[in-house]
Amino acid sequence: MIRTLGAALAASALTAGGAVAQPSAPAPSMSLLAGGATRVEHYAADPLLLMVTVYNSAARAIREDNREKDDLAGAMRASDRFRQLSDEERARILAGYRPEDLPSFQLGSARRPVARLVSFAVRGSDGADVSVPVRALAVTERLPGSAALDADTVLRLYFGIDPDALGRLPAGTYHVAARLDSRSETGMWQGRIESPELTLTLRAGDAPAAGAAALARLSAAGAFYLRDRQFPRAEQTARRMMTLDPAAAAGWVLLGDAQDAQGRRREALETFFQALDVFHKANPDGGAEPPAYIEQRIAEIQVAIGRG
Repeated sequence: MIRTLGAALAASALTAGGAVAQPSAPAPSMSLLAGGATRVEHYAADPLLLMVTVYNSAARAIREDNREKDDLAGAMRASDRFRQLSDEERARILAGYRPEDLPSFQLGSARRPVARLVSFAVRGSDGADVSVPVRALAVTERLPGSAALDADTVLRLYFGIDPDALGRLPAGTYHVAARLDSRSETGMWQGRIESPELTLTLRAGDAPAAGAAALARLSAAGAFYLRDRQFPRAEQTARRMMTLDPAAAAGWVLLGDAQDAQGRRREALETFFQALDVFHKANPDGGAEPPAYIEQRIAEIQVAIGRG
């Protein structure tokens, strides 16, 4: 970005008679996380939840650049030196500050939903390819088949690896990348993108059965079951968390979500109020703000009950 009038004049002189290099074509961006991280330790006995995020970083960057261009062009127009230039010179300089169009990408179709454009590459620590089945979870299968990816749209797609599949892998370190390939498709953006790799350290044997590590394991499994619409298993996992530590709000929250998903709204509402009570007991001085998610879920369920 040219930030001064002097630099703008110099640049306009250089480019007045020459060609300007064209940037490479923009493309969507992609990330892959497990448990909110790109490095994770995981026990093979637990299901593994993978979140793929597809977004339009190119449009976001251009939008910010356009805002800066607009500010700089306004400051330039207000300067005495700029006013002294000829109409031709002013037009040539301002041409470099015209806003760019924001790219938008159409992904997916009724025939080929977005989730089916995604595949995964898994490598062992020796770099060799590893075959492991990764499947789209139920919440992803229920998403609309297509989406227009603009600067504000973010697609979150949930995939998983079941314990049976993980159990067939030797313990060790694996590198996992998500890929989206639409090069052979029609009626949508055509190209191929790949996420940065996720490093997975797979452990065998007995997982922790107590303490914070056990709660974290159960919480991750519960999130998997919710997104795969295995609501009774999510509820069972929540009750195991509550048995392990009744003072941990996470177990109550998972239970409330599982109950609500099964249509038991009044039970769910009572559970979320209990989660709020557990939180306040853990913070008796009132210094911490209640989790926004708990308050949001209470409000949502109260509205749903009032309607029904």
